Amino acid sequence: MKKSVRAAGTEAAAAHQELKSVGTKVSEEEFAELEARVRARELTLSEWVRAELLEPRADGGAADMGPPRTGLRSRGEDEVLLGEVLALRTILINCRPAFL
Repeated sequence: MKKSVRAAGTEAAAAHQELKSVGTKVSEEEFAELEARVRARELTLSEWVRAELLEPRADGGAADMGPPRTGLRSRGEDEVLLGEVLALRTILINCRPAFL
């Protein structure tokens, strides 16, 4: 059964709307490194990112992220910091009537 052009266009538009985007910001140096990796595998940047994010590794391990970056906190440190901020917020909310 042949679909009408309008129906086919509607299906294509619906499929396009279902797509989601993942993005990040990188420094000039990081972008240059990504471009070098992309060129080495002869892929587009989008193809390379999809392959790195979605294809399972043969050894089952995590992707090689290189040496740890300085200046970044670990997840545990973030959780402690968030706990402290939330505790301070609770204290301020509970003391607010006394300041009025």
